[in-house]
Amino acid sequence: MDIKVADEVWIGTALLHYEKPSAKSFSNNQILYRIKQENIFGAIRPGIQTHIISHCVANKPAQPNRCRMLYSLRDGTKRLFRDTDNCDLSRVNGKTKPNEEDVPEKYRYLLNWYNGEYNRIDLRESTTLKHNERCPKCKENIKAILQNIYGKVEQNYKFQIGTLPSNFKGNKYFESLRKIFEALQEHRGFKDFVKVKTLPVVIFLFQIQALLLSLMSLNISHRLENVHLNFIPKN
Repeated sequence: MDIKVADEVWIGTALLHYEKPSAKSFSNNQILYRIKQENIFGAIRPGIQTHIISHCVANKPAQPNRCRMLYSLRDGTKRLFRDTDNCDLSRVNGKTKPNEEDVPEKYRYLLNWYNGEYNRIDLRESTTLKHNERCPKCKENIKAILQNIYGKVEQNYKFQIGTLPSNFKGNKYFESLRKIFEALQEHRGFKDFVKVKTLPVVIFLFQIQALLLSLMSLNISHRLENVHLNFIPKN
C-alpha cells in the first residue's frame, strides 16, 4: 500500500504507545521492529531508519523535513510528539501527525486516540508548563502585543540568506565578512563551526519607520572579547 515514510513511522510509534500505555518511550529498534511487523507498505524502505533517527524528530534540526512526529529523550529513545514539547526552531509549525486521508482506515482510530488522549493537555499538566521563549501561549500574547503596537507582524519568517562569507561574493561587505570569519576561526581553533546553511527562523518580523526589525533566538556560546575586529566597516 502506498504510504508516506513519515506517516508509517508515526503509525508504528502510535501502535507501540497504544499497546504499551505504561511505556514512556521506545528505542529506535523497537519502532523499526513494530513497523516491520505491521508491514503497511509491503517492504521496509531505506528511509525508514533515517526518519526514526532524525527526519521525524521535533527537537533535532530539520534536514530538510520539518515534521514533528517524534520527540527524542536524553537517552535517545523516542515517543510521539506532544504540543507541549519544545521543538527545534527550524521545525516550528511542522506537521505533528498524518492527515486522516493519508492513513489507512484500519489505523484511523490512532488519530482519535492521539487527539483525545495522548496529546490532550489536562489541568494537572497545564500547571507544570514552563512559560519561556518556546511557550506557544506566550508567543500568542507577544504577537498580539506587537500587532497592537506595530500593525502587521509575520511569525516564523525564514530569510533565505546564507551563513558563510562565500554567500556574499560580489557584495561590498564580502572582504570584511571574510576577515571577521577568519578571525573567529582562529580564535576558536577550528574552522567548521557553522552548522546551518541559512539564517535561523525569525520568531517575529515587523517594520518600524521602514526599518526591518526582528526578534530571534540568539545562542552565544563563546566569549569573543579577545577577538580584535577593528576591520569592521564603519558604514
